Amino acid sequence: MTVGSVLGVVSLLILAAAPNVPALIGGWALAGLAMAATFYQPAFVALTRCSSSTGS
Repeated sequence: MTVGSVLGVVSLLILAAAPNVPALIGGWALAGLAMAATFYQPAFVALTRCSSSTGS
């Protein structure tokens, strides 16, 4: 998750300073990778807890 957090910071810096559309698209693509790296583990834990609380 640390790598995802660092990627998130870098992607926001790229988005803030994007001089053209390709840089903007690259920043959003990098932000997507950062979100995938950061949110995967917590989402899996939430789904596991939710499914185990239903009793099935």
